[in-house]
Amino acid sequence: MLLTHLANHSNLFERLAETVARLLRAPIAMVLLETGGEAVVLGSVGAQLSGWTLRNLDLQAMALGLKRIRIGRENRNLPIVQSLRSVVPTARELVILPVWPSRELCNAAIVVVDPKMSWPLTSELSSTLEQLGALLHHLIQLLHAPQTPASRFSISEGAAGFVAEGEQVSRDAEFAPEPTQQFLLTTLRKRLSMHSRGGITYFTSRTWRVPIKDQQIAALRALKTHLPPDFVAKVSEELGETIRRVHGTSHIDTVVGVACGHSLPDRCFSAKLAQMVAARLGCSYVDAFQATKREGTSHPRKNTGLGAMRLKSDIDVGERVVLVDDVATTGTHLERASKALSARAKHVMPIAWIGN
Repeated sequence: MLLTHLANHSNLFERLAETVARLLRAPIAMVLLETGGEAVVLGSVGAQLSGWTLRNLDLQAMALGLKRIRIGRENRNLPIVQSLRSVVPTARELVILPVWPSRELCNAAIVVVDPKMSWPLTSELSSTLEQLGALLHHLIQLLHAPQTPASRFSISEGAAGFVAEGEQVSRDAEFAPEPTQQFLLTTLRKRLSMHSRGGITYFTSRTWRVPIKDQQIAALRALKTHLPPDFVAKVSEELGETIRRVHGTSHIDTVVGVACGHSLPDRCFSAKLAQMVAARLGCSYVDAFQATKREGTSHPRKNTGLGAMRLKSDIDVGERVVLVDDVATTGTHLERASKALSARAKHVMPIAWIGN
């Protein structure tokens, strides 16, 4: 029953396999799940293996952590090598990341065939792979969890493929799967950076990780559709620390979010982020810009036609203003918003969570 249910979401596991293959520069990768003495390929890239069954894999006997197996005379008769070579007979080297969702439930693994990445892996790359293993752990638990009409959801492509879509869920319910948040918070690089554009200087606290940037963008877009409060709180905590680090503890009058564009005001990440940052800094939040709903996409690479940012006529932002955005791809949003705010405030301090 569990295998059948997971097999219905093979596109998610294929995306995960694709991500790992890209990271290790490998021609073939697969996601396996073992239960009842058999392992099923839930998703693969580089070879049409989804749905194949492997016997005698015995993932439970493997310790956690990355394993490298160079196939030669001394180990070609190992059960795990024979089992994997039954589906990839030309394999010369394997990298295996065992995952234990639950010893009572099943075992899983991400398997990479003939990676071109040199060994040993860098600590950064090893950490990224471990986090993707954790993502698989949480995804299997999520799909296996009992579901009631009030909490039912389906899984579709999004963060490294993972998005929950509510069915019969109350409007205020939080149904974002934890793995989506965890994927972003653990794979985005923590790097304080300073940028300049159009005469303004702004700071960012994180940046994309190039090999999995597309999956990170998909994850952020997925979270923006329902913005879990705990996720916004975590990001606001990071930005609050960055603001104190960059601008010190000098007096700040207000915090303002950039104008909402593709998102409605009640789902605008920059606005919700600015509100929580203001609370953390102990100052006022001001909804300063006129909302202008734009057609199109908020995808960082495709966000065009920004239009003018206009302040509301009756607002008072004070003299020292922190301007907050979630993503600064080119800095255009922050530049236009900063210049608009400069007509009312003496000092504008722009900052975004993610930058290039």
